[in-house]
Amino acid sequence: MMDDWISRALDLVRRGEPAMIVTVCAVEGSAPRDSGAKMIVTGDDLIGSIGGGALELEACLRARALLAMPAPDLVFEDYPLGPALGQCCGGKVRIGFDRLGAGDAAWLLQIATALSGGEAVLLETALAPEASGGAKRRVVCGEAGEDAPVCFVDAAGAPIAEAMPPLEDCAALRERFADERARVCLFGAGHVGRAMAHLFEALPVRVTWIDRREGQFPDACGANLIADCTDREVERVSAAPAGACYFVMTHDHQLDYALVKAILDRGDAVYCGLIGSATKRARFERRLRRAGMEEARLGDLVCPIGGRGLQNKSPAVIALAAVYEMLLAHEARRKES
Repeated sequence: MMDDWISRALDLVRRGEPAMIVTVCAVEGSAPRDSGAKMIVTGDDLIGSIGGGALELEACLRARALLAMPAPDLVFEDYPLGPALGQCCGGKVRIGFDRLGAGDAAWLLQIATALSGGEAVLLETALAPEASGGAKRRVVCGEAGEDAPVCFVDAAGAPIAEAMPPLEDCAALRERFADERARVCLFGAGHVGRAMAHLFEALPVRVTWIDRREGQFPDACGANLIADCTDREVERVSAAPAGACYFVMTHDHQLDYALVKAILDRGDAVYCGLIGSATKRARFERRLRRAGMEEARLGDLVCPIGGRGLQNKSPAVIALAAVYEMLLAHEARRKES
């Protein structure tokens, strides 16, 4: 996840441990990961992934070889996946190897601070070897916006249209960072809620997990999950960010109804999933119509949740199918915006 690599990189810099940031800078054809994918390579550890397989192994070996050299600080190399690595993808990938050092704490902190405040960040890494030992970085905070998360720019600062242009035409690599993780409100800490929370720990989401019952939450939650024990659940709907995703699966059908109504009244949910049967949905729809809810809003309700063709109703299976359904909705909304 975006903030994971930043926090890990900062930790390495502060401890003075040599490391390389390895970035997929450009892709032509089919490849395991899109541009922007990152991993951090140290002498004995690997953080993150650029897709696994032969490409990741080769990049890891190259990063460690570069770490053993006094220079350069910044290297770009192209990898034809089929001819060079025998991967079936068949595309071509440009990889950037960027050495982390004591001077990197400042721009990493700028990115972390901006993202925590909901800002987009533009990072430019100069390619000119005469620029401060090979890598001059500038971070610009605020909404700055290339559509692509990574692109090369020419000496005038204009994006180069080619996905993988000749490096001699490139004055800088521009990366745009934004916290685009789905914001999730999970109401209910029963069997399915707990299974869902466990899944969320490894996913690019930020979750507020809400239940009024003390003792329902585990002793520890993932770093991307906040447990909120409260009996003011409907107020939490009002306080949720625009474009959030919601799962309603409390122990009380009346509370479920109040939450669904509040979510649909907002009109900006990316996903509103209600646990239950088709019968439960029909009952809720009748009540919502009597309350004046428009038919278009009723269509935003997902119930039953997750994998309507699945017969297995175990909590883990329901959670997995529903989370997948939500992630599809979140990705579709991102493509629209």
